[in-house]
Amino acid sequence: MNLFGVYLISSWLATIWVAYDARRLDWRSNGFCDRVWKWILGCLFLFGIAFPAYLWQRRKMPAYRSTAAIVAAVPVAASDSPVPWSADFSTPVHASPAPSSPPFSSSASLTHAPVSPVREVGSGSVPLALLAGAAVALIGGLLWAGVVIATRFDIGFLAWFVGATTGLVIVRAAGRPVGRALGVVAGLLAAGGIIVGKYVIFVHDVKKTFGTVLARHGISVGYLDSRQMSIFIHNFSSIVRPIYGLWVLFAFVAAIRAAEGKNTLPSRPRR
Repeated sequence: MNLFGVYLISSWLATIWVAYDARRLDWRSNGFCDRVWKWILGCLFLFGIAFPAYLWQRRKMPAYRSTAAIVAAVPVAASDSPVPWSADFSTPVHASPAPSSPPFSSSASLTHAPVSPVREVGSGSVPLALLAGAAVALIGGLLWAGVVIATRFDIGFLAWFVGATTGLVIVRAAGRPVGRALGVVAGLLAAGGIIVGKYVIFVHDVKKTFGTVLARHGISVGYLDSRQMSIFIHNFSSIVRPIYGLWVLFAFVAAIRAAEGKNTLPSRPRR
């Protein structure tokens, strides 16, 4: 394995760690980057800049806490301790020790006020979430192809991480776990990313094996060449080995589970 392969694997694993670690921190007050999915995209596109910045910024970010937890931590004064005030809130009213009704209505009482969490749920845009998921699936497929090209090994578990990251980004961009229908869309995006990665591997092998011969005949080989796309599509069953169906299935299932807010890693059975 060369240094480029080590870099790809290390950057991909570090990005996956960022995707899971950033979820427990409250980024709303951060002026550098205020969303988890932005950190993920930054690490995918500009790892050398985004990952050190994440390590620096995460030190001063508070852990996520809801308003309910904050209010619960504040002691509530006893009902007989405060002095009731008049309607104009300017002078105290010397009422009897046991008033028949509280000075404030129950709707204005702090103890009965509805509490909403700090982080809004469902405030994201579903189309934007799917667009972000498509971008992450494409980038993940390209990174997976780069690892395979650099190492010449089909590292299947990376396909699972491509799917999990795709679903996670969709959840973060949408602001909530999505339903089964959009989960299937997330799975298809992740599976498409793996297929695109396999296409990149195919074109790379063609260029490496036949590039010189084809160049003598004036035929160029490119990743966006329609001729190579046609060959890949019409000979898909012979180019893509059966084991790749398992990698595609890994990405598909992982994306669905992550998009629905489920755990993407297997858990130990309870005894």
